Amino acid sequence: MTRSPEPSPGESPLFSAVEKLYRAEAPKLFRRALFLSQGNRGRAEDLVQEVFEAAFMSWETIGHKDSGEQMAWLYRVLYYKAADAWREDRRERSLMDLISNQLPPPQDAGYPALCSIALDRALKVVMEMPPVRHRVVCLRLLAGLPPGEVAGMLGIEQSTVRGHVQAARAELRKEVGPILPYVDDDPDADPTATGRR
Repeated sequence: MTRSPEPSPGESPLFSAVEKLYRAEAPKLFRRALFLSQGNRGRAEDLVQEVFEAAFMSWETIGHKDSGEQMAWLYRVLYYKAADAWREDRRERSLMDLISNQLPPPQDAGYPALCSIALDRALKVVMEMPPVRHRVVCLRLLAGLPPGEVAGMLGIEQSTVRGHVQAARAELRKEVGPILPYVDDDPDADPTATGRR
C-alpha cells in the first residue's frame, strides 16, 4: 500500500491560517517594529518574522481568538521579542498611537497640520533618545506596560524606569509642548502641573 504524499506547507490548514493572519496584520506590526528598532529595517523585519514564528508555534492558544485578541497577542510578543533583542545586543520604541489617541478633537482647518508637525517632531525626539530611554518610552508609554514589567524586561530598577519616563517627557515637552497628558507613577502627582511633567 502506498502512502499519500505529505501535504505541502501551502496546503496545511495551520500554515494557511497563520499566512492569512500575516497578510492581514504584518504591515501594521512592521511599522511598530520599525519604531521599536529605531528605524533599522532589517531588525524590524526580523522582529516581525520572529513574532509570526511564535504565532505558528502557539496557534493552539491563539487560533481560536478573535482578530482583536490575536493582534493584541502579536503586539505583546513583539514587545518581548524587541526586549530580547535589546538584551542580546546591549548596544545603544509607536509613541504615535499614544499621541494620536490623546490629542483633542480638531478645532480648525490648520489643526491637523499642526498635529502632524508636532507628531513628527515628537517621533524624531524619541528616535534620537539614548537606547535605554527609547526602550523605556516604547514599553512604558507606547505599550503601557507597568514599570515593574519594563524594569524586568530591560534589567533595570523601577526607579530608573520612572526617571527615564520623566526625562523623556521633559524632552518631549521642550520640543513639542505639553500635549501628552499622562498619569505618572507617583499617585500624588498632579497631571496638570506642567513643572512636574
